[in-house]
Amino acid sequence: MIEIPKPARQALWLWVAFFLMAFLLNGTAPFLAGVELHPWTYSRTKGVLVGLLIYGGLFMAGPVLLVKDRSVARQPGFWIPLVIGIAALGIRPLFRPCALIALVVLAYLHWRYDLSSLGVRSPTRGRDLAAVVFLGLLPLAIRSLSPEPWGWHPGDAL
Repeated sequence: MIEIPKPARQALWLWVAFFLMAFLLNGTAPFLAGVELHPWTYSRTKGVLVGLLIYGGLFMAGPVLLVKDRSVARQPGFWIPLVIGIAALGIRPLFRPCALIALVVLAYLHWRYDLSSLGVRSPTRGRDLAAVVFLGLLPLAIRSLSPEPWGWHPGDAL
């Protein structure tokens, strides 16, 4: 039997936690509490919980904390921005531009504590910058295929 490396086991447990959390938030817990699922599906409460627990906790803080030592994680220069980023992802359903704060926090943490082991790279090369621009403009190409008239919605754009 092959020994599975510790980082792979930790990543697997993060995915298991994600599936359990998504299972509970998307209907199991409200169903067991006797709440009608249709209003819960589109509620802001669910959006905030998903932002905090799944996006903030499991997908932002989880991997960052797994690759950094506990001594680094205890530094205020590390955990304060991380908490701000998690809070921004929690508030995102109420005010969409807060997602930009999470991106700024990740950029700061990468600049200060090097998150390259997570696959985060600085977009200093032309190909990386072109990929970021392309992915940012891709929704416009999809939108141009729609027969509906174009409207200006800055909140959706952000």
